[in-house]
Amino acid sequence: MKRNWIYIPSTGVTVLLSLITGIGNLIPFSHIESDLAHLGYPPYFRFILGTWKVIAAIVIAVPRRTWIKDLAYMGVLLELSGAAISRMAMGDGAGKVMLPLLLAGVVGVSWAGFRWRIDGQ
Repeated sequence: MKRNWIYIPSTGVTVLLSLITGIGNLIPFSHIESDLAHLGYPPYFRFILGTWKVIAAIVIAVPRRTWIKDLAYMGVLLELSGAAISRMAMGDGAGKVMLPLLLAGVVGVSWAGFRWRIDGQ
């Protein structure tokens, strides 16, 4: 319980990040659509990505301690690391490469807090 001050805000950021960008892929938000086109992804990819992001946000937000939550965290981390690599491959600036990596750090803190709460350390 002592580490809730780290777990709760980082989890809130993780859930909001996945939910808002997932909905932005599904609706779509114009800047997300243009970013995916810039990175060379086909238009249908945003539906796949958006669906999985919304599912991940829901799974992470539900206060149950299940193995599927680890998979949701892994999916978000893979998506963010893939975003950074895609940005780097397209020659985008350091800021656009570092942002997903910084967000991945927040997601990692949330996941570590989740594991700490389960393992009881």
